[in-house]
Amino acid sequence: MVLPAIRREEWAIYYVYFYNDLIKKAGYDPQKALLHVVLSTCEGTRQYEGVPEEVWYILRSKHTPEQYFRRHICGKYRETVLHKDGSLTVVHDI
Repeated sequence: MVLPAIRREEWAIYYVYFYNDLIKKAGYDPQKALLHVVLSTCEGTRQYEGVPEEVWYILRSKHTPEQYFRRHICGKYRETVLHKDGSLTVVHDI
């Protein structure tokens, strides 16, 4: 049996839910090195470009992921917000 080829655009990002006041859920796309973060306090999904996979694993393993997020991700990578209507807003450009 031959499985049909899956285009990269069709790959789903699986999210991990966080139980804290800042991060609602986050997911990672290793092919594009994109970190997706949904904050509890904001609308839309924040995308961080060029994030190494190691950073994603550390974020997931931290007892206080919100601290790690603020110290090691915010302001360190290009950040855009993907709004529910499909539009993008650049928040931080490196």
